[in-house]
Parts: sequence; C-alpha cells; structure tokens
Amino acid sequence: MKQTSIFLMCALFAAGCHNKRTPVVALPPAPAAAPAAVPLPSPSAGNRPAAAVPGPLQLADNAFAAGNYADSARNYEAYLQRQGGDRRDDALFRLALSHVLVPVPDWPRATIRLRQIVDLFPQSTWKAPAQIILSLQAELANLNADSQKRDQRIKQLTSELEKLKQIDADRRKKP
Repeated sequence: MKQTSIFLMCALFAAGCHNKRTPVVALPPAPAAAPAAVPLPSPSAGNRPAAAVPGPLQLADNAFAAGNYADSARNYEAYLQRQGGDRRDDALFRLALSHVLVPVPDWPRATIRLRQIVDLFPQSTWKAPAQIILSLQAELANLNADSQKRDQRIKQLTSELEKLKQIDADRRKKP
C-alpha cells in the first residue's frame, strides 16, 4: 500500500510537470476600422446565444480536472479514435493516469498507453514522465514478486522447522 501511494505521488508529480510554456508576444495594435457587425440570433435559436459544443478532448480535460476519471477515460478514448489531433500525447498520458487513479487501478491498460507515448511520440514532453512511471511500475512488480517468493520461502522454512521440532520432541519421549 505504501509503495503504491509513493508511486501515485510520483505519477501525479510528473503529471504537473508538463506545463508547456508559450512565449508572451505583444499583440499589434488593433486597426482603426469600422465597428464590426453584431450577428443577429437566428429565429430558431430564440434569444439565447449559441453555445459552442465542447469536443471530446475538452470534455475529457474537464472530467479529469474534476476527478471523474471514468468519464475522462471515455472521452480521451473518443478523442484518440479520431484521425489527427495535435494533443494525442497529452490525451494518452492523461488516459493512462485515468486508468490508475480509480479505486481499482487498471495497470495493464495504463502501461499500454504509456508505452504508446514512448514509442509513438519520441519528442513529447510526456515521454520522460511515461518512462519514469513505467520503470517504477516494473520495479514495483519486481518487488512484489520478490516479496511473494520470500513469503513462500518463509512458509517453507517454518514448516521444516516444525517438522524438526516434532522429530526432536519424539526422540526425547523415547527412553
């Protein structure tokens, strides 16, 4: 449990380290032109303004920020099924995190997505965090396997010790 929480803290830390910085550039002064025409609402829309329908990526980002990882995963999947998209590496990384930040983490699916980032987006800012998470997950799996082997060996030695104690007790009983 402690190892998993340390791993998740590292993953969340890595998720916050991706801030892409855009240079601040002064905008040119606005041309002094005639005032722009104000569009009139269509008769079918009534008096309410037309709202932009957010795409799957925006829905996924909103759900992820709200901690609704099941919805975010579904919307990231929808975004990735589309052709193109300039934020596919972002979507893959957050999809991987969405798979593990739920009550029952799905590490196999997260691992697939993290490997896709490493393999398909070698220049991505998410490549290094994805590699770190993959290596930490592999190390955790190795530690768990070693722990299971050690526990099994302890049980085996305990059983052998009990048998030896029984043999010794039987010898003492015989005159």
